[in-house]
Amino acid sequence: ISQDKTKMTKAPNAKWAQRKDKIFLTINIPNLDPAKTKINVTPTNFSFTSDEWSLVFDTFGEVNPDECKWTIGARDVTVLLVRKEEGEYWDKLQKGAKIQNMTVDWDKWKDEDEVADDDDFDSSGMQGMGGGMPGMGGMGGGGMGGMDMAALQQMMGGMGGGAMPDMPDSDDEDDDDIPGLEADDGTPGK
Repeated sequence: ISQDKTKMTKAPNAKWAQRKDKIFLTINIPNLDPAKTKINVTPTNFSFTSDEWSLVFDTFGEVNPDECKWTIGARDVTVLLVRKEEGEYWDKLQKGAKIQNMTVDWDKWKDEDEVADDDDFDSSGMQGMGGGMPGMGGMGGGGMGGMDMAALQQMMGGMGGGAMPDMPDSDDEDDDDIPGLEADDGTPGK
């Protein structure tokens, strides 16, 4: 008697967002064992497998596998796919048919005309194709998405503490006496 040891895999719930130069992918599976989780990125393919879960697709465009990073967290797997060439947004994440259980990540999505030069996604703490421990290493840059805190403080200091231009100072001249509340019988309250 032989047993078939192949087991069926389930498609995880996942969501994605993009910028002109990168793709954000979140795979929502809690409590994954990093030792049993495999992520493989090639220029045209993404592959994730762990226990009974599997997500495999050909990317809509090419990515740079050496710059891609990911982290396996307590609730999900966060993946940063770096596009080979910066350009217009992809029409979709994958080539071919829609991926079951894949949605747009509206929390991370920004339209092409809304994106500033400084992006707000912090990829430090993600492991890359070079290996290493999950949560170690990263792309550097520090917290707050590389924001220059000294420049921000200087800018805020230059705003001054006075009244805003073209706004009258408030001396509470329009605050009339506020009448007391009325009791149930219609008489003024105390």
